[in-house]
Amino acid sequence: MVKVPTDRLWRRLFAVRSLRFLARSTSSTGWNGEGAGQVTVMHPSEEALGFEEAGSWVSGRGQTFPFHNVYRWTRLAEPSPRLRLEHLRFGVERPVLLFDLVPETPILWRSVAPHVCGDDRYTARLDIEKNQLVMTWIIKGPAKAESIVYRYV
Repeated sequence: MVKVPTDRLWRRLFAVRSLRFLARSTSSTGWNGEGAGQVTVMHPSEEALGFEEAGSWVSGRGQTFPFHNVYRWTRLAEPSPRLRLEHLRFGVERPVLLFDLVPETPILWRSVAPHVCGDDRYTARLDIEKNQLVMTWIIKGPAKAESIVYRYV
């Protein structure tokens, strides 16, 4: 693990206004599709900010569905620089911890441990690119083999 400050990534997260994603599955129960939407950044404190994401995605079969998610990003300094991601599906007072991300390089962050949901394991990597942040989720389980690539601008 590389010791780098979170400031660069934090500034990029704060500047996000939109997202696009591509979901691919090789399992029979998985889903494929593309989506796009807007991101409203909420800045409740110096160490935490929220993403409210809303938009629509189109399935591989051509059906359109709306989506809405709220996440909280939190900067943590101890025991080393890291970034925590929580899903606020049950509200701010009952967050669902997804994972902590740590820097592997100054431009690549990875989840420390997978998020466990039933039999499924979710891991992620976050790449800081020139004009966007790219968050790649990998979901593996007995009935799942999926990847979702989010591009935040």
